[in-house]
This record gives sequence, C-alpha cells and structure tokens, in this order.
Amino acid sequence: MVQALSAFMDFCYIVHQSSLDEFDLAALDNALQRFETEHTIFETEDICPEGISIPHIHALQHYHEAIQLFGAPNGISTSIVESKHIQAVKNLIKDPIKLGN
Repeated sequence: MVQALSAFMDFCYIVHQSSLDEFDLAALDNALQRFETEHTIFETEDICPEGISIPHIHALQHYHEAIQLFGAPNGISTSIVESKHIQAVKNLIKDPIKLGN
C-alpha cells in the first residue's frame, strides 16, 4: 500500500515542477507504471474491493503527451475550472436569460 501511495505521490511531485525535461518525463512514466502495478493492493486487501477510484485517474495516462505538447502544467489544478463551471451552471439555472450576455 505504501508503495502504491509513494508512486502516486512521486507522479504528483514530478507534475508540479515548473519545468520538465526528458529525464523528468521518463520518471513520470515510471511513477505511473509503478502506481498502476501497485494499486491493486487496495483491491486484494478489501480496502476498495470494487477497484480504486480516483477522479480523473484516466487523465494521468495522458500527462506525458500533454506536457510535450503544451509544456509543464506548473501545479495547475482542474479544481478551479470545475468550481467556476459549477458556479456558472448554478447562475444559469437561476437566471437563464443571462446566457446570451
């Protein structure tokens, strides 16, 4: 379990760097591979018998390519976008006429 968490944290720390080179991307791939190998412990120990579920876990597989295309995410989190989306939807529900403005 510690190895799975360690691999996930390694991935997170690498992604949050302000610049990444090929060595960092290789380490990123290695951390993700270790996590994908080790996370089954949560199922075998009946902690998450249905399988581990982390929001946006599938997106981790696309980070390497996205970093090559767009550069280092530099600690960007999707939570700010999600919170703004939720607020926009709530505002739209309250006053649908504002959609055109």
